[in-house]
Amino acid sequence: MIPKSVSVVSANYNNAKYLHDYFESIMQSEVLPNEIIIVDDGSTDNSKEVIASASASNHLVKPIYLDTNVGFANALNIAIENVKSTYILRLDPDDCIDVNRISMQVEFLENNPTIGIVGSNVEYFTTRARKIIGKSNFQSGIDWIEDCYRSGDNGIMHGTVLGRTEHFRQYSYQQAWVPAEDYDVFSRMIVDGVLFANLLDSLTYVRVHEGSVTNDLRYDVFTKTFHLRGERFGLHKHPAMVFIGYLSRKCYRRYLASSNINKYVYLAIAATLAPSASFRRTRNFFWRFYRYASKNEH
Repeated sequence: MIPKSVSVVSANYNNAKYLHDYFESIMQSEVLPNEIIIVDDGSTDNSKEVIASASASNHLVKPIYLDTNVGFANALNIAIENVKSTYILRLDPDDCIDVNRISMQVEFLENNPTIGIVGSNVEYFTTRARKIIGKSNFQSGIDWIEDCYRSGDNGIMHGTVLGRTEHFRQYSYQQAWVPAEDYDVFSRMIVDGVLFANLLDSLTYVRVHEGSVTNDLRYDVFTKTFHLRGERFGLHKHPAMVFIGYLSRKCYRRYLASSNINKYVYLAIAATLAPSASFRRTRNFFWRFYRYASKNEH
């Protein structure tokens, strides 16, 4: 199926060393986008040179260079203002997409006109090892996604979404809520009746590195998210429980980023702090530990 039109939208700040992989993954897609709008938010590395080179050799790349850093949410809004397509595909410049992501997500929205935004699962990988180190476990159901937002969690991963441009234009990103800008914008959509879905396939590859959000979970993500949860849904959580949830999630991300046997200590702590949220992670822990032990028993 050929999509009506798709714009890849990204905000870049100092991701020069990952941009080649980013552009290459998009251009290897089964179905190409109509444009790749990447806003360089005042990078201090050689990002502008890398983007300019990509733009010179590829007419799909439409860069926007900002002289000063305006912030992630503001940079995304600038990109969205320049979109000329029916659909917007979000992708972070340190990540990559599967060859089928565009075609599968567009086909889903074309076949499900009541759905506004569709995400997917991801596979996590490290630059150093160049191997998959984990997978997400997002569910597909509309009710499951809404329940996640009502509980103060994200039911859809920001960097996996493809959605109707009209929704992104109506619900602009708010810089004040970064780094919880995705919970802010998606929870506003949900309150107003926009429907979300996930494809169970892993269609995005999320890079885990020192500067990535996946690796370095900030406490203000949690405090802002639960403030927004109270604002949107009238549901409030004790600060102590918010902090425990933060520690659990941070340990899980440390587990993803670690490369030796000690990583399983992080996963065990995460499961202990938040057993219900960590059930699937604990299950994966025992499976991975069994594989590790079997591999090294001789």
